[in-house]
Amino acid sequence: MVTQVLQTSARLALCASLLYCSGAAAATQGELGSTSSASLEISLTIAPLARVSALQDIRLTTTQGQAATGSSPVCLFANTQGTLSLTATGSGPASAYTLSSDSGDVAYQLSLVDANGSTPVLAGAAVTTNSSTDPSCTDNTTRLQVDVPDTSAPPATYSGILTLLVSPD
Repeated sequence: MVTQVLQTSARLALCASLLYCSGAAAATQGELGSTSSASLEISLTIAPLARVSALQDIRLTTTQGQAATGSSPVCLFANTQGTLSLTATGSGPASAYTLSSDSGDVAYQLSLVDANGSTPVLAGAAVTTNSSTDPSCTDNTTRLQVDVPDTSAPPATYSGILTLLVSPD
């Protein structure tokens, strides 16, 4: 008991001399006796998480030489209830936004459309956006918009993969 009082006094003196005391201490072990007392620290870390969901494939149809536009809903959730970073990459060379077929390639542009307007999303470049506070996005109005401004390529079916990466800020 005397040892514990001296340890506590020494700890208080050290805290006072540093003008800082975190309250964190290593576990103490009890002494052998008719009763014994010990203590330990418990800490909890809740990791920041993000999720992208609610995507739907985009099917575009147009005639040669006419622009094409399509969109998909997107749910961008982070448990940090703030902003998150969105990075998109296409399946073209150097992650370019490209639709391909045996006849060639067609470039497209990507935008994130939400209540604040439309934000261009360049391939491989991070965009900061608001995250949903609802992981199921029941009130979601955010969309990914794909624009194909030049369809002068030969008639064919062109396809590609768009990959999205989100992380909490």
